[in-house]
Amino acid sequence: MPAPFVFAVGLTHDSVADAPFGLMALVYLFVLGAARSQRFLVVGQPFVAGWAVFTVVACAASALAWLGASLYYGAALSVGAPLAVLLLTVLTFPAVAGALAVLDSAALKRSA
Repeated sequence: MPAPFVFAVGLTHDSVADAPFGLMALVYLFVLGAARSQRFLVVGQPFVAGWAVFTVVACAASALAWLGASLYYGAALSVGAPLAVLLLTVLTFPAVAGALAVLDSAALKRSA
């Protein structure tokens, strides 16, 4: 994905979620950079390796978002909601990745 698109998605997230404007845009750009630089760790590896790398990046992104929001509001925010979102994100990864793999396989079959 191009970085300007990722940035726009982050700004949209901020405006819908009433978050500090630009925070999630920066977090999403961090994730994009991490995904691009660490792609070699996942390509051709077992599913569990990809899930582990995803979990590490998701934890870092969640911590970055929490830290940015805490700095913006001038107080340490509760970690309950971000941890719940992180847990839900990590646990739903296999289902989402599986569905996307099926769609990718179907698209490849159609183009062949």
